[in-house]
Amino acid sequence: MFLWCANIPVGTVPSMISVSERVAIQWFMYFRDICSHQLLRVKNGGFKLGGPGTVLQIDESVSTKRKYHRGRKIKEQWIFGMYNTTLHYGIALYVKDRSCETLLGLIQEYVAPETTIWSDEWRAYRRIQNLPQNYEHETVNHSLHFHDPDTGVCVPTQLKDTGHD
Repeated sequence: MFLWCANIPVGTVPSMISVSERVAIQWFMYFRDICSHQLLRVKNGGFKLGGPGTVLQIDESVSTKRKYHRGRKIKEQWIFGMYNTTLHYGIALYVKDRSCETLLGLIQEYVAPETTIWSDEWRAYRRIQNLPQNYEHETVNHSLHFHDPDTGVCVPTQLKDTGHD
């Protein structure tokens, strides 16, 4: 557990503590599962991204869609991602839709007050600055560029792949 917490590569562990690589991999997976389970349990119980002086990039994306509207019909599944650029971690959540009510509710649930939020200009984000958590909201117009040369605001292309805005 110490080696996992210390971020020692799993390939190094077998020679350090005399276990097989398979055992080391299983233990590392087990520790990740425990942490993931605990993070899911603390929903509404204190897990927040951002805070004063931090920038959080947000974006929504569809994870399933038919290419060129061909083949069997697949129900679209939306994902909402939030990434803390200061601490380099984030979360992605499956959402039923990308409506204002859905996305603003998740922002209020997962984002700490006084966080600076960067997003594209999707209409559901227009009311972020009116939320009681005192968020600072800056946007980038993706029809012009992904990185605003004047303000520096960006939402990485890894998060933005739908072109549905």
